[in-house]
Amino acid sequence: MKVPYTKPDIISYAHHAFPLGIILTQDTAENWMLSNYITMYAKEGMNAFNFLVNYESNPFLNIRNIYAYEMKYILHMIGLKKWTIYELKHGVAVELFVDFYYLPLSDQYHRIHYMHEILITGYEEDGRVYYWGYTGNIYKENICCWEDIRIYDTNIFYGDGVAAKLYKGEKVNYQLDSDRVLTQLLLFFRSENPYKTSSLWGNYEEYKNYRYGISGMENLIDIILKNEYIDFRYINVWYEHKKLMHRRMQSLFSIEWCSDLCIIYKELENKWYDILLMAISCNKYNDNRQLEKKKEVVEQIKNVYLMEYKELAKCMNKLGL
Repeated sequence: MKVPYTKPDIISYAHHAFPLGIILTQDTAENWMLSNYITMYAKEGMNAFNFLVNYESNPFLNIRNIYAYEMKYILHMIGLKKWTIYELKHGVAVELFVDFYYLPLSDQYHRIHYMHEILITGYEEDGRVYYWGYTGNIYKENICCWEDIRIYDTNIFYGDGVAAKLYKGEKVNYQLDSDRVLTQLLLFFRSENPYKTSSLWGNYEEYKNYRYGISGMENLIDIILKNEYIDFRYINVWYEHKKLMHRRMQSLFSIEWCSDLCIIYKELENKWYDILLMAISCNKYNDNRQLEKKKEVVEQIKNVYLMEYKELAKCMNKLGL
């Protein structure tokens, strides 16, 4: 049996992807996604966009954090397998912090002890366990055995004391919050680190070195110029971002500043789609034409960067921000 789960179709950290998949399983979750699934960030060799939310206040999830002391009691008195099966049968997906050294499909299998999250969504009577997580850069469903799941070793566990999380989806309507959207848009425009004000900040100091918001586009240009061929997946991330921004503004069209930006983001969506097609075609060449096409792609990215920055500056100025 399996708990219903929808694979997110965007690049995301595992601890964001797990609850998002639960949320997207509910057909009423679209407005929530448009409110939260939008933060841009970039670091060396990577572009992505993500969402930020306090899961405990999320109307689509009943979340429960299980800490180390309680997990040790569960392991001793009930047993991991029996407890997990009980939760799954009640429609609850189980996120566990496990040692990837013992997971056959992990990159760390029999190489290095590495504690990280997996999301268990189902099992079979023959001992197979279905879980979601990253293998390399691919987020997918994997299969292991109960014996492969080794949880919470105090010698190598480096989290914040949370050993497991339980996610149960709920059908709850949620209205788009224009104030939240505006706050996120302002952070994007100012290229500020949204994790500073998020409950998800935790111990991840590395996030301080990322480029956030619109400045992440500079990272995209660096990636294109450093490599012989254009990895159009990075460009697709920005195209998807504009597409979601357009949908978000459509949902808030009755608000004046949103109706203005709705038109702009539709235009940006179209322009990024053209850039994406241009980047794909660029890789067809292996002579001087490729270099010329690459320069053209970079020039178009600079143009849309300036366009978006100017329009956002105009909007923020109009709102007195």
